[in-house]
Amino acid sequence: MPNVTLERRIHHVFGFGTARDAAEHDLESKGIVLPFPQRGEWHEAIGHSSSALVVASDTDGRARAAAGIGIGRSRALPLHRIYRVERLGSSPTDADDSALLKAIADAAHSDRLCIRLHLGIFEPDAERRQRLGTVLGSAGFVRAQQPESYRRTPSLDLEASEEVLFSKLAASARRNVRVPAKRGLQLLPIDDPSYAGRLTELLEESFRRTGGSPVPLPWQTILQRSGRSPHRSRVVGLFKPEEISPSSLVAFAWGCVNGNYVTYEAGAASRQEGLGNMPLAYAPLWDLIAWARRIGAKWFDFGGVSAVGESATDDPLGGITDFKKFFCERIIEVRDEWTLEPRPLRATIARAVSAAANRIRR
Repeated sequence: MPNVTLERRIHHVFGFGTARDAAEHDLESKGIVLPFPQRGEWHEAIGHSSSALVVASDTDGRARAAAGIGIGRSRALPLHRIYRVERLGSSPTDADDSALLKAIADAAHSDRLCIRLHLGIFEPDAERRQRLGTVLGSAGFVRAQQPESYRRTPSLDLEASEEVLFSKLAASARRNVRVPAKRGLQLLPIDDPSYAGRLTELLEESFRRTGGSPVPLPWQTILQRSGRSPHRSRVVGLFKPEEISPSSLVAFAWGCVNGNYVTYEAGAASRQEGLGNMPLAYAPLWDLIAWARRIGAKWFDFGGVSAVGESATDDPLGGITDFKKFFCERIIEVRDEWTLEPRPLRATIARAVSAAANRIRR
């Protein structure tokens, strides 16, 4: 990355509550939309002990870039902390990137109880992703040995009209999107927290078919957030004709805004008598794509592809990859993961304790 000399001022907002919410709202008014996993409300919902919002501004006080750090407790070393930044994309300029990344690293170094900072870069532009990596390397970060999330994802550019986007889908996908409505099923947004249990049930049912288990999600918070900010998060459900209730929900999809794109975060469909082999997952996903375009997202991220293979013949999750490919234009590289250990000795001890605990559990 070229040398940069523009001065940036760093401002922090720590913790949860009204001050953090107001700061995020102020950033949005200036065109800086935090990815959903960086928001204070999300950090609190998934059990982080605290959170820090880092804002880089120019000398006139205009916010240029920002990131939310989730602060969690180390299970291996009591009282110590793990910092996490998810889905960090590039900023408007190299100066903004350098200032923000340095400020994130400084936050970890200044906390004497922080033993590790995990930072996930999410950037579809390969050149920008490489430049960010260069800055991280010079700041003492190393590339993660075991990535925690997907590196490649199916993507769809949303610049065309909704009609044109639909016409580009595979013919079978277009039919599958339309079938439920022809059979009387209804597609509706969900923001009632009482549906949280049913969403969990559908996810567990779907994962049982692939031999896996879903990551627990704070559905009550997600649904509440979707009701308060329908332009930032959307859960859409497919209901059987007879009634609208949790028991009649047979499929759903959740998407949220992560900067200038929308991510398909979770989805599931049931298999029930009376519905036969009706495809249930297509209509909710298409609804998210159309919603993403309506709110001005630039592209749609389908939530990654199987790391093992690219089709159902390679691994149990290959069928999900094949399903996503019905909607997308291409598969792109988007993610790199980096770690920083401000206190290497204590981080090494924590890894040893974790490894020993895993051996005992086995």
